[in-house]
Amino acid sequence: MSNAKRSLASSIVSILVFSFAVIAIGAWYSYFVSSRKILAHMAPGNVILPVSITVYGRGNDTISARLAFYSSDWTIINTLERSWPGWEISIDSCIIESGEGWIVLPLVIRTDETREGQGVEVSRYYDRDGFPSIYESVRITPRERKALVRLFSLAKSGFPAIFASGRFSRRTTTLRQFESGTEYFLHVDESGTLSFR
Repeated sequence: MSNAKRSLASSIVSILVFSFAVIAIGAWYSYFVSSRKILAHMAPGNVILPVSITVYGRGNDTISARLAFYSSDWTIINTLERSWPGWEISIDSCIIESGEGWIVLPLVIRTDETREGQGVEVSRYYDRDGFPSIYESVRITPRERKALVRLFSLAKSGFPAIFASGRFSRRTTTLRQFESGTEYFLHVDESGTLSFR
């Protein structure tokens, strides 16, 4: 094959790869933006979320707690009870800007003793066939349900480009001081800051 033919073939392949990448990025962006717009009214700022931690106590080097997930209508979905090495409990969440508020999807629970990148993956405790059941409600429409499934799928994927988009971010909130037996709920404010209350 001559150099001219190789150069032409290489140019065609480059153009095809570039075109495919542009189409894929455009489709992903459209997919993401449409989901956020559909859910804009479901994501108010400054709200208590249906996720809680109840710490039962601390040992010499462990903390014992229950993580509970509720639906938007405050029906219990699932719980996780266990002891962890450490003194403080944190929840890592994917937080998605939507309208004037935030969609929050807890992903991992860990302690101050947990190594970076590790912890207990918790989305499975509220994942119902790909739907984040902490947003389950009798008022949700099929279109909103589909949009939440899309965003939940993207959040669980952990794909770095998703978090680089500026609309998705990973945020951590830590429960450091508590009264044993008190249930502390995850809270998101207008700026997207997470805390326990």
